[in-house]
Amino acid sequence: MPIQHGQTKCPVCGGTTTVKTVGHLKEIRCDVCGWTQTLMVYPEEDVSLIDKSSAVVNVRIEWANNEARPDEVMLARRTFKAPAEKPLRELLEQAKKSATYDLGMHLLPLAIHL
Repeated sequence: MPIQHGQTKCPVCGGTTTVKTVGHLKEIRCDVCGWTQTLMVYPEEDVSLIDKSSAVVNVRIEWANNEARPDEVMLARRTFKAPAEKPLRELLEQAKKSATYDLGMHLLPLAIHL
């Protein structure tokens, strides 16, 4: 999925924030005070699929630049149940060996949410 970047102002300190969008996940992080907010965003064409499809699809995380950085692994642990249940050391080792992390088979509406 393409990564989009942008900037805005921090609601806490007024500093500059960095906005990073990967797929349906938008993360806003203040460059000054460290405040963060994570949002789910859905393109209009995906909204109609949220409740209507019974298709099952494989969901996986694709690490940026085909290599997991520790901050990406920690974000995955905070965001998804499967990586959160795995010991951190094991998850980091697995992330070093693969450009993706498999979250398993899910119904399309749940996959869109993930």
